[in-house]
Amino acid sequence: MRRTERIYHFRSTDGETWGPVGSPYQSIMDLTGWHDPVYNLATGVGFTFDLQHIMDLTPDSPLVVSTTPSERFATWRYSHWMWVDGELWVYAEVARPNESNEIRLFRLPKQPR
Repeated sequence: MRRTERIYHFRSTDGETWGPVGSPYQSIMDLTGWHDPVYNLATGVGFTFDLQHIMDLTPDSPLVVSTTPSERFATWRYSHWMWVDGELWVYAEVARPNESNEIRLFRLPKQPR
């Protein structure tokens, strides 16, 4: 199932032994619309109350894509978000115009209320 790049749900009581929640062959979220391209990954947002039923909060388009996409790839993946001295720092792997990827830091200042 690894080659399908879908989302699966597993759980563990000890952090060592993991088992599937439901069928290990059934993705918990269908790949449709913008979610379909397997290797042109972008970042969307989902929400769940029970870790079994996921609500796609970005069904029409990704939340973020690379700011320097190539003709075929707009990859934005593996992002980590954290507050640092009043700014939101976001590290992400993003596509470059030459179709390579790089880790990039985006610094977003906190907006005044």
